[in-house]
Amino acid sequence: MILHREDGEALGDVIARNSNTVHLRVANAVCDALDEGLERAHILTVLPDQYELFCTKSNYVDSLVTNLPFVEEMEEYELCQKMHSWISKLKYGEYRDIIEKIENPDKPKRKRKKKDE
Repeated sequence: MILHREDGEALGDVIARNSNTVHLRVANAVCDALDEGLERAHILTVLPDQYELFCTKSNYVDSLVTNLPFVEEMEEYELCQKMHSWISKLKYGEYRDIIEKIENPDKPKRKRKKKDE
């Protein structure tokens, strides 16, 4: 995605002016990066300065969670479903060890009494 910055316009203003498009782009780019197993997702380029905006793997969940309400408001339901799916997978992965211990706790072994001989 390419955005154009007018002379003297702040980067934040460019993004705000295109907010709906940016929210959709973030959601699609992160989902695509997850589908492809990429370490980072290219979000957009701002011209004429050649600013590049990326989302790294460590920020995928936060980016999806942050952008989900906007995507829902735009009624992009297929994308919402994909986002929900990835959020669940990523969050489960983050807590996999804890959930595994809760679902399959180590049972204490019973100690046998020794018989007196």
